[in-house]
Amino acid sequence: MNKGEFVFKTLSLLKDKNFSPVQIQKLFFLLEKRLDVKYFDFKPYNYGPYSFELQNFLDSMSSFGGIELQNINGINHYKISQDNTQNTDDFFDEKKRNFIIQLGDFIKSLSFKELCMSIYKEFPEMAENSVFFKNKNI
Repeated sequence: MNKGEFVFKTLSLLKDKNFSPVQIQKLFFLLEKRLDVKYFDFKPYNYGPYSFELQNFLDSMSSFGGIELQNINGINHYKISQDNTQNTDDFFDEKKRNFIIQLGDFIKSLSFKELCMSIYKEFPEMAENSVFFKNKNI
């Protein structure tokens, strides 16, 4: 399984959802931690864990139509294009599929700040470069 399959299969499970840049970064960060896999290099950044490699992959796939960009309130949100939705049964077992769906729902349920703070609480090393702490906006 490669990183492209991981991204497309994950987003296929979450095909009815779109994710802001911060949400999608946190989604894949948490998936790597919870599923004990490693596809992207996440570093502490302005709003917690961030992977330039993941961002470049998403941008590249959106330019080829594999991932749709939806502008919501001036912010691009990522969503798998209908033409690229893939069967996930051969990739994730039922337990992992349910977990990914629940994690997607959880991330979508949190405000921007709640999402960042929940990551910082569990992974304090990811708050190292946070603008929340630099500006003392907590």
